Amino acid sequence: MGGDSENPSFKVAPFGRITAGTPTVISATLEGVSAGDVRDMWLHVSTPEGQWRRFAMNVVHAPGGVVGTALFPAAQLDTRGRARLYASLSTRSGEELFTDIQSVLGPSAASTAGAR
Repeated sequence: MGGDSENPSFKVAPFGRITAGTPTVISATLEGVSAGDVRDMWLHVSTPEGQWRRFAMNVVHAPGGVVGTALFPAAQLDTRGRARLYASLSTRSGEELFTDIQSVLGPSAASTAGAR
C-alpha cells in the first residue's frame, strides 16, 4: 500500500454509549495511505436478527493517513440495546483490511419505550 509498515494500523476510534435521538459518528482510521489509495470503506453492523449490514463511510485525508466516518444506524440495536460493528476498507490495488469487531451499547427497546 505504499507505506513502510507490514501491518498498517486500521482501527475504529473509541466511541461512547449510543444514546437515543442523538446521532453517533463512528470513525475508522488507517495510517500510511492517501485518500486516493482507498477504493471504499464500509461500516458493518449486526442486525437484531444476527445478520450483517454495511453502510458506506465517507473517506477523507487525515494527518498520516485517512479517516472514514459514518453515522451509527441506531435501528440496528437489538431489544437489549446491543449491536456489534467493524469497518472494512479496500484499496485501489485490491487489498482488503478489516478492524476488530466491537460491541456497541445503547438504550434497550424497553427503556426507550418507557421514555416516550
